[in-house]
Amino acid sequence: MTYYKLFAVFGLLLTFILGIAAYMDNNREWKKYQNDFFQLELKKASTPEEKAAVIAVSEIKQIMAPELKRVDRCITCHAGVDNPKFANENKIYKTHPNFEQHPFENFGCTICHWGQGMATTVKAAHGKVRGWAEPMREKEYIQVSCGKCHSETEVKGAPLLSLGRKLYLEKGCVGCHKIEGVSAGSIGPELTTVGSKYKDEFDYTRVKGEHTVANWIFEHFKNPQAVTPGTIMPNFNFTDEEAKALTIYMLSLTKGKVPYEYRAGKKG
Repeated sequence: MTYYKLFAVFGLLLTFILGIAAYMDNNREWKKYQNDFFQLELKKASTPEEKAAVIAVSEIKQIMAPELKRVDRCITCHAGVDNPKFANENKIYKTHPNFEQHPFENFGCTICHWGQGMATTVKAAHGKVRGWAEPMREKEYIQVSCGKCHSETEVKGAPLLSLGRKLYLEKGCVGCHKIEGVSAGSIGPELTTVGSKYKDEFDYTRVKGEHTVANWIFEHFKNPQAVTPGTIMPNFNFTDEEAKALTIYMLSLTKGKVPYEYRAGKKG
């Protein structure tokens, strides 16, 4: 009799666990976003034919860019990125600007925006989790990624990156710092891959603002002695815009290289 009771208890427990699992699966974050997008599509459909063409989707979508070693599932939630009808929607469903210039099927999303492409929750996908080295870039720093493919001094659509490159040459940084293919200075630290440095490689003892690599570099440009006492780097009295531009340029100098066919202005 005891065995029957135990069997019944375990049976109920298993049913409960399966019920919880089913509930959690049915209430995943990405499913809510897809359902909301479906309702939005229906609202935008103006004819019976258009409404009939709108199909409810409940699946993880992904873009594979093997050349870039990327698998991005961002479009699972950001479903309107390549649909002009959503140009005026909120940022979740909003049409991506100039999406024709960088086709998603070739580039994916994280090559520019960073984040954890294979994740399916908002927090994890945006890379805001412990141990992930590439959290999604804030909007003001998105120009950093343009430097991966664009080597020209003036980069269309990236005015701060362009300004940073220009200032690096004009202010004489080339005489002190080495950047492979750009300058051969040897007095100061080499900057060829400074954008790939980890957060814990910087001393934030005298950094007043947020303890991030970007802010360390920004404050250092604003007042080198305040952040690194004893440094021989002069204070150029950069404006906030100039310091931000140089920070963006520094962050664009990374170890990661894109295949030749992705580089802007390639020949042949």
